[in-house]
Amino acid sequence: MKSAAATPLVASSGPEVVSLCSFEVNGGAFAIDLRRVREILRPTKITAVPKAPAFLEGVIDLRGAVLPVVDLRKRLGRPQPAADPLNRLVLAWVGRREIGLLVDRVAGVLRLPRTELLPAPDLWLEQGARLFVGACHDPGGGLVLLLNLRALLESSEPVDVDALRRLSTERVP
Repeated sequence: MKSAAATPLVASSGPEVVSLCSFEVNGGAFAIDLRRVREILRPTKITAVPKAPAFLEGVIDLRGAVLPVVDLRKRLGRPQPAADPLNRLVLAWVGRREIGLLVDRVAGVLRLPRTELLPAPDLWLEQGARLFVGACHDPGGGLVLLLNLRALLESSEPVDVDALRRLSTERVP
């Protein structure tokens, strides 16, 4: 019997596959790189942060760590629907910081060849909408916008970034 170690691994010559976490925000389809997602939770109690940007819903205490929560409805200028049992909190990494993204519902994981990712049109960049890095098609043929998480945290409103960093690393007793 041949050992598994003696069997050579054959590299796939096919295109690189990208995995995206897709979700809905007020009827729109959006996605982020699945490697940035730590976990998906039901929304929990959110504590408001004084003088925070309007899209920063507040912070949550998650297992002793305080994390900022961005309401994607507010950040993307969408109307505010009533709370729904399908609402989710997507915990994602932005650099070394972890944030929560409040979404209407998580649609699932899209796996597609990198060649199927469409770049953001130049017009988006000219209009200052750097929140999107591109798009792709979901299996049903709809367009899914790929979010730029770093740009998502930028705001024209004054933000005390150092205070938010301290909040996200402090332990709650």
